[in-house]
Amino acid sequence: MSQTQQNKDRIRRADSWRDKGLVQNQHDEKFIFLWIAFNAAYGRELYDPDIYGSHANSEKKKLETFFQKIIAKDENSAIRDILWDRLSKCQADGQLYGPIPRLLDNQYVFRPFWDLVHGKKRDCDWREQFNDWNNTALTILRKSKVRAREWEIRRVLWEVFARLYTMRNQMFHGAFTYGKGKGRGQLEDGAEIMAVLVPAILEVMRADLDAHHWSSDTWEGVAFPWVDEDGRLIDAPDL
Repeated sequence: MSQTQQNKDRIRRADSWRDKGLVQNQHDEKFIFLWIAFNAAYGRELYDPDIYGSHANSEKKKLETFFQKIIAKDENSAIRDILWDRLSKCQADGQLYGPIPRLLDNQYVFRPFWDLVHGKKRDCDWREQFNDWNNTALTILRKSKVRAREWEIRRVLWEVFARLYTMRNQMFHGAFTYGKGKGRGQLEDGAEIMAVLVPAILEVMRADLDAHHWSSDTWEGVAFPWVDEDGRLIDAPDL
């Protein structure tokens, strides 16, 4: 199977879930479908050696690597503009408002809080981490976007998706009641953030792949490529 085919598969699969997610009225479905689209975009070959270590650490490394590539390839600074102009805005007094500040201020999507709830790391002060990590991200967002450096954009993007990843776990492990109940506010913010960021991320990838459709250096192989019944990689029609 050619790398061109794997690149096409990655984008086609992600686009199909993005399109489905954007037309959903319920925040539950919107978040689920857009997360699958995002996962299709950043997922890579399962025989990554890190997969045999901690699953959480493996995913963290994959996401960090993916965001580094996305920001480096974002020639039009679309991700930066979305983070500063659409998902958070700074008032004259320095107060931030929008779905990103609300999400970051929500302890129920902060993983160390749940570590405490489940009896892990009881000697760790999750509130101190919560405040420190939020302050770092929010301080960056209070800067003028034109002064934001590449590592700062990545830092904000990572912090947002770290909280969204916790929400993803809550959703896929049945922590929400469908269509009602507690956590609707955070789910609404999460769906709104995903509905803006996921299409933008896919556009950055598409532009790069249009220019380098044969490249394996940036996006690598997909986790589940098209194979025949004997497991041999094959080029396939656009399915």
